[in-house]
Amino acid sequence: YIDERRLRITHVIDTHAQEVIKDILVEFKSAGSSSLDYQIYVLFSGGAGKAYFRAQRMIQQACVAACNQEGWVIPFTQITVHSGNGGDSSTGALTS
Repeated sequence: YIDERRLRITHVIDTHAQEVIKDILVEFKSAGSSSLDYQIYVLFSGGAGKAYFRAQRMIQQACVAACNQEGWVIPFTQITVHSGNGGDSSTGALTS
């Protein structure tokens, strides 16, 4: 299962930047509390160095695209916010 995901992520990254990528390595890094974490190494041609930050964003976008194409759920931390005594819970309006 991990190898399948690694191959899919590699394919999507390579598809987005074939002209500047020399090599890609995707390794399983660790199992988080609600995730499987990967380390992604990408070797670019010399001309891509000036677009370092753009390349980082491209890799992240390619990973999200791979997850969406394969139907893999991306877990996000969820936070519940509770209102204190200063608000009217029926309207959300503050009371004085």
